[in-house]
Amino acid sequence: MPKKNELIIILIIIVLLFSIMLAAPKEKGESVRVYFDGQLVGTYPLEVDDSISVSGVEISIASGSAVVEYSSCPGQDCMKSKPINKAGQSIVCLPNRVIISVSGQSDTDTVSY
Repeated sequence: MPKKNELIIILIIIVLLFSIMLAAPKEKGESVRVYFDGQLVGTYPLEVDDSISVSGVEISIASGSAVVEYSSCPGQDCMKSKPINKAGQSIVCLPNRVIISVSGQSDTDTVSY
């Protein structure tokens, strides 16, 4: 049976490992995927500055990041989101049913045997 001090040390190690995993930098994204009502509207490269309008949401791609510039939704929470540019990041506007997500090579699931 482990002693109390051993359990505390094990718990600290687990917390530190979990923190390191969460803090690990994500891979820079390659493109932005825009969905409306669950359907893919388009894929746009992050390297090319662009503006996209979908269902009352104005999306701006500039300097390698995507951000919501305007939204017609009541709370406009999506406009308060920080710009996204790492694979796996997303901005969601529930009232307008729009999802903006950054995709990259780390999006691929791998299976090893």
